[in-house]
Amino acid sequence: MSIATRETLKLSAYEPLEGIAKQECPTCKRRRMFFCYDCRQPMAGVFCPQVELPCLVDIIKHPKEKNSKSTAIHCKITAPKSTTLYSLDDIPNYSAEANTVLVFPSDDAISVEDYVKQHGEIKRFVVLDSTWFQTSVMQRIPEIKGLPCVHLKNYRTAFWRPQHKLDEHHLATIEAIYYALVEYHNAKKEREYEGEFDDLLYWFMLMRGKYDTREEAYFKRKAEDEADALAEGSEAKKTRANS
Repeated sequence: MSIATRETLKLSAYEPLEGIAKQECPTCKRRRMFFCYDCRQPMAGVFCPQVELPCLVDIIKHPKEKNSKSTAIHCKITAPKSTTLYSLDDIPNYSAEANTVLVFPSDDAISVEDYVKQHGEIKRFVVLDSTWFQTSVMQRIPEIKGLPCVHLKNYRTAFWRPQHKLDEHHLATIEAIYYALVEYHNAKKEREYEGEFDDLLYWFMLMRGKYDTREEAYFKRKAEDEADALAEGSEAKKTRANS
């Protein structure tokens, strides 16, 4: 499975973001560039694509998951009508709610497609926003413990901060949400997927591009420094040979 990129996704244009400068968030008064990750809203006048989702998405954040590093915020600001973020203190009780599933590869998890075949349409995806090392604790939360689990197909992450000792098949939160929705769309077999949810990855791919640019600049400087050091060494060798 190839990694999703700007070229393979149907993303809104990035031109409206050119020249954007930091401004004060009207709610928390902190300075932010494109959106405030604490207040979970785009900054005034900043373009933000809006996505209509086929079901609800509830995201449960681990208390140690920093807002500034969380990709779950991207779902909230691009699909605000369908997305709710919860802390561990305000999780609703899902026990009496039908057709709500936890996106997690537990031992008893089934595919999204199989769930739809067996139970019909999904009303709500519940997603854990935490590191993979924290998920065992998150799974024991009483409010979600009894939820049926669905697993995703095998994808490669495009995340620029891979977790220690985990391979490239461990997805960032927004990637897991995106792929779950795409699989759900395809499982309903109403029509072919045509990129309807791709803009969920709009901010994720923007940040991926910025990381790639910085990385390219770093390796370019490193190569130039090594070339300069090699040239200086050669010149010093010639000087010693001629002395």
